[in-house]
Amino acid sequence: MIEVSKLGKAYGARTLFENVTLKLVPGERYGLVGANGSGKTTWLEILAGDEQATEGSFTLAKALVAKIEAIAEWEALENEIAELGA
Repeated sequence: MIEVSKLGKAYGARTLFENVTLKLVPGERYGLVGANGSGKTTWLEILAGDEQATEGSFTLAKALVAKIEAIAEWEALENEIAELGA
C-alpha cells in the first residue's frame, strides 16, 4: 500500500504538483497520466526516494520497500556488469 498526503514539488517559482493526497492499495491497477513536464517522473522519483518533495509526506508498505530495494540492487548490478563488458 502507498499512502500520499498533501505531497507537492516545486522548483523555485515553478510548481509541478501540489496537495496530492491518495491511497493506492494492492491488487488494483492505476495509471499516471499527464502532459510532458507535468511531474509524473518526479512524483515517482519522490516515492522511490530519489527526489525530495517540497511539501507533504508518503508511506510505503514494508513489503513494497523491500521490492524497490531489490530492484535498485539488481539495476546497480546490471550497470556494473555492463561497465565490465564495455
